[in-house]
Formats: sequence, C-alpha cells, structure tokens
Amino acid sequence: MNNIKILLIRKLLSKFLIRKCPSRIPRSGKEGEAQNCFSVRITREQRPFILLDGLDENCLKGELWSGTKYEIDACIPFSLLNHKEIEITHFYGLFTIKYSGIWNYIIHGLTKYRIY
Repeated sequence: MNNIKILLIRKLLSKFLIRKCPSRIPRSGKEGEAQNCFSVRITREQRPFILLDGLDENCLKGELWSGTKYEIDACIPFSLLNHKEIEITHFYGLFTIKYSGIWNYIIHGLTKYRIY
C-alpha cells in the first residue's frame, strides 16, 4: 500500500479510535439513544480477525479473534493491511451503520451519499 493511502487510513482510524465504543454498547433506552461511537475490525477471508483499539507509528493494535471472542493482544503492520478488509460499525443512537471497507466509509459516511 502506498504512503498516501496509509496516511489517509491512519487519519480515519485515529478519528474512529477517539470515539471507540465501550466493551458493552447499550442498544435501547436513553443510554442507547446517547451512543455515538465506532467499532473497527479487520477481517480475513470474510471472518473476524482483529478488533482495533489503537495505533502506533508502524502498526494497528487490537485483539485477535480466538474463535469465540476477541482476546489475544496483537499488532499488525500497516504494510499487511488491505483496505477492503476494514469493517467500520457506527453506533449512532439506536441506529447501527456498517461500512465494508475504508472507501465505502469515505463515500457514504463522510459525504452522506446514499444509493437507494
């Protein structure tokens, strides 16, 4: 992946991680209505791989999927990242908005462009 793509992805992921979801997300009542957070995960072959919880200069940090839950601390270099494997879930009030891939988020999440 080239440096411009990495820079763009780092910038967006940093934005999401600032508003990272708590481990348990209320989905009803006043607590659910107050939600405005993001959950970002990386998939491999359309299966859970890592749930992001941080970045450093060279890699994405998070917890690997053990087969039943995210629990194993890991760091994945940006050079191994495929932007199509990034899944972004925005919990906004009682709504759940999912984006498959970073470009899907840019087109639909940032611009609010919708295809019906």
